[in-house]
Amino acid sequence: MSQPSAELSIDYSDEALLPALPRHRVFHLTGARFVIGRAPGCDLQVDHQEASRRHAVIMAEDRRYYVEDLGSTNGSFLNGERLEPGRRYPLHANDFFQIADVLVLRFDDPTGTVRMETAKPYLSKRFWLDEGKQQVYIRRQRLNPALSKQQYQLLALLVRRDGGVVTRDEIADAVWPETGGVVSEGMIDNLVTRLRRRLKQEDRDHQYIETVRGRGFRFRRPR
Repeated sequence: MSQPSAELSIDYSDEALLPALPRHRVFHLTGARFVIGRAPGCDLQVDHQEASRRHAVIMAEDRRYYVEDLGSTNGSFLNGERLEPGRRYPLHANDFFQIADVLVLRFDDPTGTVRMETAKPYLSKRFWLDEGKQQVYIRRQRLNPALSKQQYQLLALLVRRDGGVVTRDEIADAVWPETGGVVSEGMIDNLVTRLRRRLKQEDRDHQYIETVRGRGFRFRRPR
């Protein structure tokens, strides 16, 4: 029985990887195994020190695709959740699969079930927002204690805008929906200050939230 047609496409890549990646940026999964890692001979060679020699494998079996982390040092992630090494996870169309924090691949299987609501991982070398579990990682360490509910809601709103300005009215509507968005500027400023202070405790070298005078706030993505 022939295997279903499926492919991986590069959605994000660390700049250091770009010269070594194929120009077409799409990989057709025609065999039973597709190995990803730093070692020569891998089906997709990720020539970066944060990738393990044999980092992960995608397997085709009974017309389904699965992914498995091969005991990598820096981890593999599926839709923002870290994989347990040695365990197989089923793949669905529109899933995002990540190698450490240097490469994100989108899985597409035209013959399979489409996952309609996949939370795309927000990735950089210093910041990670796991919307599935509503957790925040800075420098690969999960914030502990976690952000308050309102702090997380504000941060997620800013991150989703991806550098765009979020107005005070938008913040009020998202964080205080029970009031119909009717809150004082002081409440918003106080929440922004608390969130800034909490992030600064974990990363003193970057200002994550920028005030845009007369307009609102925006998230500054770290590199």
